[in-house]
Amino acid sequence: MVAKVSVELPVREYLVNLCAATRIYKAAALGLSPRGLMIWQRMAQANAFLNLFAALQLPTTSKRFLGLCWNFD
Repeated sequence: MVAKVSVELPVREYLVNLCAATRIYKAAALGLSPRGLMIWQRMAQANAFLNLFAALQLPTTSKRFLGLCWNFD
């Protein structure tokens, strides 16, 4: 489900620029790899997907969905 959340061009450009900045920043020992960039994008998609539940005010549905991933007991 998360992979189907579209990522618009400005967001992708922002992520690429952020990745480049991690490679230039002198205090960072290592910059972000292309695979790391893909993971950041997937996290952004997951965040947008989960925010959909909050926007629709479906706390029961979101708790059921999250219950599939984590045990709340």
